[in-house]
Amino acid sequence: MADYTFSKGLTAGLYLMNGWDDSDDNNKGRHGDKARRDPFEPLTMNFGFMYGPEQPDNSSHERFLFDWVGTFKATEHLTFTVNTDYATERKDPQNNDKNSKWYGIAGYAKYDFTDFSAQPSGESISTIRTE
Repeated sequence: MADYTFSKGLTAGLYLMNGWDDSDDNNKGRHGDKARRDPFEPLTMNFGFMYGPEQPDNSSHERFLFDWVGTFKATEHLTFTVNTDYATERKDPQNNDKNSKWYGIAGYAKYDFTDFSAQPSGESISTIRTE
């Protein structure tokens, strides 16, 4: 893991990970990096990228993920967040070894009261099976 701050508003990092939701190495692949951009005080944007093999005992069928999280602190008590993902996988075993891609988006609004917070949310995900 390595982080580097380019400026007050831009930080980047490189992470070498075993895998996607997998603490044990299931193949010989390593992947992952991120960038954080704070263009102005109430807005934060995080970008994540992952690329590498994810299938057990297979180091050649790669998965790609792009993740973006944008957070806007509208007031001292009100925060809005949007999260979107786009991913692809070559020879997906869940798709009869055909290529797959999927994407999703989620939105959150959080209000901080004096002693507690309320956070309604909504999300959508779509999967596209390809040849």
